[in-house]
Amino acid sequence: MDTGVILLLALGMIIYPILFYGFIDWQNSSDRIIGFSLLPAFIFSGGMLFYKKLQEKKLALIETGVDKGTNRKLVLKFLNSKSYQVVRNNRDFVIGVCENDGILWPKQITVLFEDDRIYVNVLTLNIKARVPSFFTAKSIIKTLNIFLSESVSAANKTFAQ
Repeated sequence: MDTGVILLLALGMIIYPILFYGFIDWQNSSDRIIGFSLLPAFIFSGGMLFYKKLQEKKLALIETGVDKGTNRKLVLKFLNSKSYQVVRNNRDFVIGVCENDGILWPKQITVLFEDDRIYVNVLTLNIKARVPSFFTAKSIIKTLNIFLSESVSAANKTFAQ
């Protein structure tokens, strides 16, 4: 349901400016501003919203080089350090939810475990429609990747000594 609503909104942000483009009086300076700046901005924003909504359920792969049990412990440690509440904790996956921080929507992070690699997805949570996450999802995944790399390398140093 929410995917359809967001995709229709994105298509509207693309189609309506194109239709409105024909009604612009190019001799009027205020209409030229609309025609050259606002309409392309709406079309670009609609295209980005459309693309992000279609790509939001894609899983990011992080290869850790350690076993599934160690990955699970490290991910749970990461979620606790970032104030995520673990709502599902299974042998094969973990789902954590971060409450609203006042500016952005709450986030849900899903981590799937497979041998020496994990798959991560970050979604926004909203009651009516789940808006795609533009920048925070990538930053959360990058932070998790850095955390896992540092933890694995610290564990390897300790084990080597």
